[in-house]
Amino acid sequence: MQSIRKKKTNKRGYPNDIPSLSSLKELSFDCPVTFFVGENGSGKSTLLEAIAIGMGLNRKAEAGTFTLPPKRRIASFLRI
Repeated sequence: MQSIRKKKTNKRGYPNDIPSLSSLKELSFDCPVTFFVGENGSGKSTLLEAIAIGMGLNRKAEAGTFTLPPKRRIASFLRI
């Protein structure tokens, strides 16, 4: 994976209203290691799990958790 882009949409509401995602256009992975850095609750883990779901890699999500539907929704807005 070299980059992810947010799909173009004019919809308001979740997940478009999440500050860390609202300004996201493209996230490039130019190096072999990438660090997500931010305040607690800023969406680092949520974005990472949404990427994993979008790539079909999140085995934990298959077991079902209460946070799975929102992450699937975010994943649907990403072009991986």
